[in-house]
Amino acid sequence: MGRASRACTTKASLSRWPANTTFVLTMRLAPIALFLWSATVAGMEPGDCALQLDRQLNGWSLPAVDPHVFYGVTRSGKNPFVTTGDFDNDENADVSFLIINDNKIQIAVCLSGKPEKVLLIDDLYCNDGISSVPKGAEYYDFETGSQGRYDRDGIHAYCYEKAGATYLYRDGAFQAVVDSD
Repeated sequence: MGRASRACTTKASLSRWPANTTFVLTMRLAPIALFLWSATVAGMEPGDCALQLDRQLNGWSLPAVDPHVFYGVTRSGKNPFVTTGDFDNDENADVSFLIINDNKIQIAVCLSGKPEKVLLIDDLYCNDGISSVPKGAEYYDFETGSQGRYDRDGIHAYCYEKAGATYLYRDGAFQAVVDSD
């Protein structure tokens, strides 16, 4: 029972199992579960992107965020520094970080189809945090007056509860749509 006492146990509640049946998941099954999970993930992961940032950008860091902004964003389960989406519309996950590099706040983007190159978005409309905007989301562009639905996932840089712009990757560059004001 020594090994089982360190394992995770769960009481079965399914009708096909007798009452009080206990299932034991030992650490021997963890590598198999990890392998199965990783085999289903396609694209770039935040840890992979952070390693690529370390290789390409000497001295990058995460910016300081106002505590009120951090509390407001994180209580909704989001992270103001990192987001994922299919930014290049290739059906694989991509990652973006809000960073400080060369004394400037920028968005660093790791595209799964171009893992050897980190793309940087400069001159941000807002820089309190970032989030993903899903393909198909409606928008109104306050600069051009146009409206529609996004044809790909975007990276939204926001001034918390004030304004923001969504950056879309097209033709090898990111283009801003000022979609909150």
